[in-house]
Amino acid sequence: MNEVNMEYIKSQSNTSRAIRTEILLTPFLVIMPIFIGILFIYDWYNRGYVEGNPDYFGTLILGIIIIIGNVFFDIPFIRSLRKLTKNQGRE
Repeated sequence: MNEVNMEYIKSQSNTSRAIRTEILLTPFLVIMPIFIGILFIYDWYNRGYVEGNPDYFGTLILGIIIIIGNVFFDIPFIRSLRKLTKNQGRE
């Protein structure tokens, strides 16, 4: 058999599909953790701060960690995705 017939997925097409998938899932990957972090902070505020219950301090710490971690990882992810989409447009 010919090697061209044995090729299941073309690499150039596969790269563009991966980029489209990342672009499609980017709002979910960026917004969802921020939303969850804000929910943790809101829960701490309502149950811990307003009621004066120190047991909910862990939810505040967890919410802050989620938001800060998301910002540190999402900024380079979005920058690299923008660079990759610009490079794909030139080819």
